[in-house]
Amino acid sequence: MGCSLNTNDVWQRLVLLRFVSLSLSVPVLLFALLLAPAVQAASLEVQCAQNNGAACHTIAREAVDHGDMDKAKEFAEKSCSLGNGDGCLILGAMYQAGQGVEKDAKKSLNYYGLACENKTSLACMLMGGIMLEVQDGPAAAQFFKKGCDSDYGDGCSMLGSIYFIGNGVERDYQQALSFARKGCDLKSSLGCHIQAVSYLEGKGVKQDVVKGIKLLRRNCDENSNGDSCAILASYYHQGESLSQDYDMALSLSRKACDLESAAGCLLAAGMYGRGFGGIAIDYEKAAKYARKSCDFGDGAGCNLIAEMYSRGLGVKRNLEMAKQFYEVSCNLKQDKACESLKKLNAKAK
Repeated sequence: MGCSLNTNDVWQRLVLLRFVSLSLSVPVLLFALLLAPAVQAASLEVQCAQNNGAACHTIAREAVDHGDMDKAKEFAEKSCSLGNGDGCLILGAMYQAGQGVEKDAKKSLNYYGLACENKTSLACMLMGGIMLEVQDGPAAAQFFKKGCDSDYGDGCSMLGSIYFIGNGVERDYQQALSFARKGCDLKSSLGCHIQAVSYLEGKGVKQDVVKGIKLLRRNCDENSNGDSCAILASYYHQGESLSQDYDMALSLSRKACDLESAAGCLLAAGMYGRGFGGIAIDYEKAAKYARKSCDFGDGAGCNLIAEMYSRGLGVKRNLEMAKQFYEVSCNLKQDKACESLKKLNAKAK
């Protein structure tokens, strides 16, 4: 039992699993992220009545905090009609989550679009993530560009990722690195990660593995970027450009997993499952980390935990659970899992 890890794997997972899913996590997180400056409470109603969109937004935000969604809707609508993007953002979140209103994806998109047009950078990011989710790369690039133009770091970084992959735009590693650098300068750990990968692979810049590893380490340590930690772990594990150190590789992979990096979880699972450099084989821990990798959307992790259920390694043997995880893995384009699922289904007949 083992696993493989390379920078391209981590790169794909980072873009497709974490930032594309940004739009799906918004209903849970958004109401804590409404960033418009607060207006003094004593005069809010008066200022809103005088068509101060920021005041109307603040009333709506406070209504959300107190669970008064009818009031939130009323004042968010007025705020949005006055051209306040944060008011439109609240409405987009309400319609996306079905909080205080009937869930309506079309209205949600409309309000997010209005918020982006009114220079609410987070809304541009959300629209970009949604467009990636529906595989409209050109539209995603436009929304991320708007976020970047407003100096929203993750917008620059996501634009860099699109140029790196060539999703909706012509692949251009130099452009990717340029936007990534701007994102990193604006405190986006994704931008810093892209820089590191660019130097490691010589994409858009002369290859410099030493510098790439240095950037990975800084992004892992200072910005707590799990995917940078995971790649750094893989270099220690493989002994490439660094002295092989399995203890360090395991430590970094566990840290990466704690930071919700599916690749980090997968590497930790493989290390516990096979044992390296004196690390004791521990199938229970291997199963734990394989399951986490799967939970974070990694098809290889789902295939691994399925195999462990099939063989009874670290978990009680359970063919039904194995089938479930093989199916998830197969849906995530893991051919080996599809084959294993067919075999299990054939045996059951």
